[in-house]
Amino acid sequence: MLYAPDSKLSLSAFVFLWLKNVCKGVGSEKGGINQKMENIFKQVQQMTIQMKKIQNELAKKSVTASVGGGMVEVTANGQKEIISIKIEKELINPKEKQMLEDLVCAGVNAALAKTNELVGAELTKLTGGMNILGLLKGLG
Repeated sequence: MLYAPDSKLSLSAFVFLWLKNVCKGVGSEKGGINQKMENIFKQVQQMTIQMKKIQNELAKKSVTASVGGGMVEVTANGQKEIISIKIEKELINPKEKQMLEDLVCAGVNAALAKTNELVGAELTKLTGGMNILGLLKGLG
């Protein structure tokens, strides 16, 4: 599973949930349990390799959110780190401090929302359409 360092769901927790889902009915038929478990663990190993690859790819990607009519731009990478904040000169006015603070917060939130979309798109490739972000939100 791909997980962000600040994710509420650890890699081991995701693997457990995934195995629990995959193992439904395993053991209900006679024989073959060891082979099924071996296949499951091979899939987990492959998935872990794919997740590390996706994490490396996400570290190289970035998204930018613009708020206040383009007056504030916030860029975040695929690891949910803010890598830049740009503020138009006209907005920097001591009398407008609260508005600037609000716009920066809005920009950061918008950039992080776009990062979640980026991560979700990459996870969908790995999970074959399973909604991992929905799972993460459900556990939070």
